[in-house]
Amino acid sequence: MKARLLPVYFTSGMDEEFPGQLRTISDQLAKEAEFLAPVELGKSLPEADAIVFPPTNR
Repeated sequence: MKARLLPVYFTSGMDEEFPGQLRTISDQLAKEAEFLAPVELGKSLPEADAIVFPPTNR
C-alpha cells in the first residue's frame, strides 16, 4: 500500500517553481507514495499519511 502524501503551500500562493518541484518528488517517490492535490495552508486538509512542503529556492 502506498503512502498518501499531501503537498501544501503557503497562503501567499504557489510560486512558479512549485509544480516542477512537486513533479520531481512525485517521480522520485512514485513506487512508494501517491500524491494528493495540493492544499493551501489554513484550509481544511483531507486525510493523508503525511504532508510535504515541496522545496523552492526562495
